[in-house]
Amino acid sequence: MFRGTCQLVRRLFCVEPKPPYYCNHNHRATPPIKLIILGKECELGELPCCPDCAQRYLNQTSVLCAVCDIPIFPGASVAASGLAEKQYVHNTMDCSMPGAYLGIWGEGELIHFSELQKN
Repeated sequence: MFRGTCQLVRRLFCVEPKPPYYCNHNHRATPPIKLIILGKECELGELPCCPDCAQRYLNQTSVLCAVCDIPIFPGASVAASGLAEKQYVHNTMDCSMPGAYLGIWGEGELIHFSELQKN
């Protein structure tokens, strides 16, 4: 099980969730919240939306790491894996590979570091 903090609070790290993922449901949960993301059980922190909406959002916008097979959430720093099937890895010491830093994982796609430097 992956233990990490996931703040979907108006921004998931630095990625704004798109409108369909804001919810007005009353069934909030208290941390730690366990969700199944891309087939993996993840333990998350406080969420600004209900667990069902958070799970739907993260399943549609995350990708699995080629090294640890744990979801890479939007806003996470990513590097190249060099593999065709799973192209990305967490840009951390735990998941280090010879691949180069690419940028951050956006909502279902890479935000290349050259795009980040434009701002």
